[in-house]
Amino acid sequence: MKGSALAAATLVAAFVVAGCGDSPVEADPTPNPCVDFVGEIVPGDSFQGTLTPESCLREGWYHDRWRFEVESDQGLRFDLESDEFDPYLMLTDGTEHQIAADDDSGDGHNARLTGTLTAGSYILWASSVEELASGSYRLSVLEVEIQPVSAETASDPRRPW
Repeated sequence: MKGSALAAATLVAAFVVAGCGDSPVEADPTPNPCVDFVGEIVPGDSFQGTLTPESCLREGWYHDRWRFEVESDQGLRFDLESDEFDPYLMLTDGTEHQIAADDDSGDGHNARLTGTLTAGSYILWASSVEELASGSYRLSVLEVEIQPVSAETASDPRRPW
């Protein structure tokens, strides 16, 4: 018992020294682009954004994270367009598990994702194909009617997610 009481006292002392005891710890006001969202987007929205060295940097690519909520099943089309870099668009669920990604399904070398999402929280990742590419982009989302998947089209690799 003496050893566990000493360990508990040491742990409490460590928290007090670190500022978790009587002294309040102030939160770091610096935004974290890999945690914070650039904004929230809904169907009908179109936003201008810019990938910069201040954007989230993961594994060599800049990313802007956009929050997206779906209240009920919805057919959607997401477009990421840029004249300054080759856009790459990724859709994840709220826990960052990838659902879909695209490089060139839009006009030219632009990215487009089309499909039906169920109710939930999602993240759109605006990025580029090239490492450390920066520049301006336009991200838009439209509500669209999605045709039901038939047995013939179920195996089509071009089928939306």
